[in-house]
Amino acid sequence: MTTTYGRGPAPPVLGAYLRALRLARDLTLCDAAEVVGSSAAKLSRMETGQVAQQWQDVSTLLRFYGVTPWFTIVGALRWSGQQSSAPERRAGTIHDNAEDWADRLRACEHHASATCGYASATIPHIVQTTEYPVARDCLAAGLAAAKDPEASAALLDVARRRFEQLAKDPESDPLLEELTA
Repeated sequence: MTTTYGRGPAPPVLGAYLRALRLARDLTLCDAAEVVGSSAAKLSRMETGQVAQQWQDVSTLLRFYGVTPWFTIVGALRWSGQQSSAPERRAGTIHDNAEDWADRLRACEHHASATCGYASATIPHIVQTTEYPVARDCLAAGLAAAKDPEASAALLDVARRRFEQLAKDPESDPLLEELTA
């Protein structure tokens, strides 16, 4: 599952829960979509978190799937994209301590998939700075050192410091600052 930038994990989590409930009842997308007066494609997008879920649709689907405890429905509804004034309750944030939270966690784990991201970039020689070869050599040395457990621990410590610096100043470039220091 993926999240849309700025929306946080709530729509995909709620969608995974809705999908798990639908599959547990052995219902098709068309069956469930008919209940909320929507298309199967829209319900599929709701289940993958690509569109925000509406309170009415979530409530109707939960009841149709057999979830009747009101506190469970209310717990799920607060994930449906409604904005709260309290910072800890903003849309896209999950505070799930309602009953049956373990079922929702299992649903998310079941539908989650490993995500790997790879990036490579080649900077043309004409736009390379004088620090570029030094940075490239440092990165190559770091990759070679990663095979050694002690060096790996040191690299993890460096990465932790970089993330802390980025958290303090998102505009900074800690890797470039470290390599050119």
